[in-house]
Amino acid sequence: MKAGTAACGGASPPSSKPTAATPPPATGDGVALTQPAPTAALPIPTDATAPADLMARGFVASPARLITDAAAFANTVMPGMGAQLSPDLLLAMIGPALGTQPLAGLDASRPVALAVLDPGAYPQPMLLAAGVTDRAAFDAAMDGGPSTVRAIHFAGGVVVIGPDAALTAGAGWLAAQVAAPPTGAPTAPTLTVHLDQVWARHGDRVREAMRGAGQAAMLDKLTSEITTSMVDGLLNTRELVVTLDVGATEASATATVRAAPDSGVARFAAAQHP
Repeated sequence: MKAGTAACGGASPPSSKPTAATPPPATGDGVALTQPAPTAALPIPTDATAPADLMARGFVASPARLITDAAAFANTVMPGMGAQLSPDLLLAMIGPALGTQPLAGLDASRPVALAVLDPGAYPQPMLLAAGVTDRAAFDAAMDGGPSTVRAIHFAGGVVVIGPDAALTAGAGWLAAQVAAPPTGAPTAPTLTVHLDQVWARHGDRVREAMRGAGQAAMLDKLTSEITTSMVDGLLNTRELVVTLDVGATEASATATVRAAPDSGVARFAAAQHP
């Protein structure tokens, strides 16, 4: 069984950048996993910080409400289609998405939070936190899954699921997002991609890939310069926020891109709203 808990210590920045071959040291909330893990739930950290390698985060305030709204919309599109949707089905799908068994015993009325760390440093970069209503059912569902994915239980019926290295980096911080969502937490399902973090670590690869694609396509000088300018503009974006809005009669997704204040992208956007 991989459900368990961990020991918390003070935050200590890593001495070197984590790599796929070397599990990273404790960072952010300073959670250090123990093996075998005790069964008592950890207290929710009060001073946990986001992992340094956080690339993206997702938040669903209430899976139950999301499914209710999605079912109503589905029935508008095709009567009876909504009956195929259920909160338990949505939560059960979390396990396979994380590389483990379908899950049970999760609380569809409480928030679900997702964190994606740098895949260049973490071979399995995803963490997920949720509420638990039936720990015995949850632990039974986790039992028999791959040993690379574990569950860390926290006080207040919160669990964080993921591989050891990612749990070490951000379990406490992610648990706090579910236990007490911060002021201003989105009410609609939201995915935030921290593009500044992505470009800081992988921007050179993006430039090289685009340059290589241009050369392979034998672009003329003007087209090549335009492509280079577009890539530079892309690398000056800081954040992408995608919000899902589902109602009984319509559903929509809104994407918001935030750019560096002094970038060409920001100046172009400002010119559209004089």
